[in-house]
Amino acid sequence: MRYYAIVLTAFLAVTLPAAPAALSGALEQSIPWHERSIESRKGKIAEYETIIHEYDAELRKLESNAPETPKRRTEIRIIKKYYNDEIKGLKERIIEHYKAIMDLKAKQGATSQ
Repeated sequence: MRYYAIVLTAFLAVTLPAAPAALSGALEQSIPWHERSIESRKGKIAEYETIIHEYDAELRKLESNAPETPKRRTEIRIIKKYYNDEIKGLKERIIEHYKAIMDLKAKQGATSQ
């Protein structure tokens, strides 16, 4: 029985001082995660903008008197609206990530003082 008490005491002695260090490590690891997420979202925005430009080019190439032109123009407008909405959502998430980074840096500054 005494053996278990010694092992438990040793375990607690090793883990308790490490808890604040583990917490600061988690904060430091989350900032790079947010930064990677921002970069991936920026890449996605660039990809979507390329797609929109391709549809713009297709829209300009459509013949005005072809019978399928009005339907295709409507389809392209709907597709472009979808991608523009997605870009808007990605930009909002990027802003949220920047706010989270600022909050995490403020917490790190508060814990280091």
